[in-house]
Amino acid sequence: MGWIFLTGIDKINKKKVSDFFCKKGYTSIDIPIPNKKYLKIDYSGPTYENELLDLYLKYDGQDIVWNRTPHEEHMWSTIYNTKILIPKEELDEFVGIGEQNNAVYYLVQDDDLTEQWKRCLEANEITSKEDYKTARILFENMASEFGFIKISNVDDFIKTKTTEKKPVVKKTITKIEDIKPTLAEHIEAENEEYILLKTPEQVRLEKANAISSLLDKRILKKTGEHYDNIENEVREFLNGKLSTLLGISSESIPTQGLSFEEIHLIKIWLKAFKEKMKK
Repeated sequence: MGWIFLTGIDKINKKKVSDFFCKKGYTSIDIPIPNKKYLKIDYSGPTYENELLDLYLKYDGQDIVWNRTPHEEHMWSTIYNTKILIPKEELDEFVGIGEQNNAVYYLVQDDDLTEQWKRCLEANEITSKEDYKTARILFENMASEFGFIKISNVDDFIKTKTTEKKPVVKKTITKIEDIKPTLAEHIEAENEEYILLKTPEQVRLEKANAISSLLDKRILKKTGEHYDNIENEVREFLNGKLSTLLGISSESIPTQGLSFEEIHLIKIWLKAFKEKMKK
């Protein structure tokens, strides 16, 4: 999961999106609007930028849906002609912490200007029609500059996200017994794919089994002097590989291949070894 940022002047629709993500396990946190104290000449306390960084660090590593973004400050300062408390060049630190938390930024901006304006008035978000039009343009420019994802229809966005499949998370294990989820864990892990990793002993056993099955019968279909010589060379090579896998001295392996009885004994040993590995 990670961090999600919601920006825009449509407070009502932003809350819809925020509530949707909260149902998925996120915690909603408001980025505070700058207090007028920061603009006073005699103010000597922590800056708005520092207090906001402290807030970021407080929720570092948690699943958070943030209402507002630091990117907005230069925009609102432009609209209301106030001091810029977080200039664009100071955003890098905020962006860096966001990247560590897999941040995704959304601009909630309805394409229907009339309906959005009504919601802004209802929520007392912005009361001047002129400021509203200016804010829309500035938000669009900000989203384009910083790569925000635009949500122009909240209902469609929520519907799409609801039916969206989670990406498969691959987990590696060395034995099937490692998967013992409770019912709740199973529901949460529906998007997990387990990859069973074989131990070196299991790999060695499988190779030895494969070689012994080859040595159990003639390898080449054709017969004749040349084919028989090739058969013996292949069997000699495979016998050497098998002796290495089983830890048997190559000197104890006949150069012309193992007898049927010897192969049978090796198979019994392999079967016993395989049963031992399961325990």
